[in-house]
Amino acid sequence: KLEAGQFLVHPDLARLIPNNISSQFGSWQIVQKKQIDLSKAKKVIIFGFVCEQYLGNLDDLKVRLEELKAISPDAHVDLYLPIRKNVFETVSKETVTIHIVMDMIKDIFPGRKMKILTSEHFFDITDFKNTFVFDLALDNFMVTDNYLHYYVQSRGATVNNRSLTKAPENSIFSLDLSLHHEFHVCPLPKDKNVFTDLLFYKKENPGIKDLMFDPLLQTMLREMFKK
Repeated sequence: KLEAGQFLVHPDLARLIPNNISSQFGSWQIVQKKQIDLSKAKKVIIFGFVCEQYLGNLDDLKVRLEELKAISPDAHVDLYLPIRKNVFETVSKETVTIHIVMDMIKDIFPGRKMKILTSEHFFDITDFKNTFVFDLALDNFMVTDNYLHYYVQSRGATVNNRSLTKAPENSIFSLDLSLHHEFHVCPLPKDKNVFTDLLFYKKENPGIKDLMFDPLLQTMLREMFKK
């Protein structure tokens, strides 16, 4: 049961909530009952912000891209790969990530014509029926514009974002987000809490002025989310 004044967080962030205030938090699940398999999609849009913090290790990305081999030879394949600066660095660095990623995708679809989408082209699309949007994100470590997931799911697309096909058993109540998907409010997942570990790290490293740009903390957090 949730009461007025409580907060909802993404289920992956439940581990960060201190135990002494966890009763004030809940979580959610997205449910889209009519989803399509990647192999049945008439159109596939491959999406991802092109920076290694979003994509993860590029060798691991190459393995994940193997899933795309299931796409039907008759399906249209579009690429929406906006380039983003690494938000965790204070100094911009030269990067060739986009070229590496494009080579990987071309290896999956040798000789296949693919359309490159700009943001303007992407958001001009209003009907995503029979469309599968394949997000290249490694995990939810880097918070991105999840409005894109909402935008395409509300117009009938399937997204590889772990949306459920039926209501979770612990659903407290639900809201219709669109004709195609629902928002289910659920209790906070009972995961191992890591707040104390983060607090200890902060106390042991008082000289760090801005933890957002601390590479060791970033690595710790990402490993915590994997467990």
